[in-house]
Amino acid sequence: MSDLRDKLRLSPEDLTWIGPPEGLISGTTASIEVAEEIVGQDRAVKAIKRGLAMKSHGYNIFVSGTNGTGRTATVKKTT
Repeated sequence: MSDLRDKLRLSPEDLTWIGPPEGLISGTTASIEVAEEIVGQDRAVKAIKRGLAMKSHGYNIFVSGTNGTGRTATVKKTT
């Protein structure tokens, strides 16, 4: 077992990534286009739409999440 462990052992240099000196984005973030669709919230959007489609009174939609994650924007875009 230790032979395999020694064979697979990584050095700190093997675990280090150094990006290109010019950076990952050319220019500034001002050149990045804003996404029009809601990204990565398929389940949340589906739940909001299902809640809005209910034709009965007395139901609420509760939205939770960390500040700055787009809760309000997601609800506004979905409705």
